[in-house]
Amino acid sequence: MQESWTYVTPTDEGIPTTKVFCEKFLNYAKANHLNVACHSININKENQRCSEFEDVVKFIEAAMLNDSPVAFLNLCNGKVNNLEGWHWVTIISLEYDMNETKAYISILDEGLIKKVDLKLWYDTTILGGGFVYFEAVNLQQ
Repeated sequence: MQESWTYVTPTDEGIPTTKVFCEKFLNYAKANHLNVACHSININKENQRCSEFEDVVKFIEAAMLNDSPVAFLNLCNGKVNNLEGWHWVTIISLEYDMNETKAYISILDEGLIKKVDLKLWYDTTILGGGFVYFEAVNLQQ
């Protein structure tokens, strides 16, 4: 993260979308001759263009199975008290039970590990947010 900071630096508006985050990181990757693909999923409750909760869990699980941390943009924390709004954090683990539609993520935020109720966030966020992870791409296929 420290290495990419010169490319993935927030503007006056921060880094407000997954698209901007991906573009900035892919510029860093290109400058450092890294072949990566950006994967993202957006939650936009305001305009009702919203991924299903199961899709969000599957997206995070795919990243975790790929040994990739997930960048989580929280624009509005809803009823989740241990999450700061308009803020990016790193997801480092996922626990879920889709039968009971429960899911919890562990995030790194300001040097602390916090356990967040992802379902509560999903159900109560007003502005939504998004999730991003990167995957190494092998060009020698």
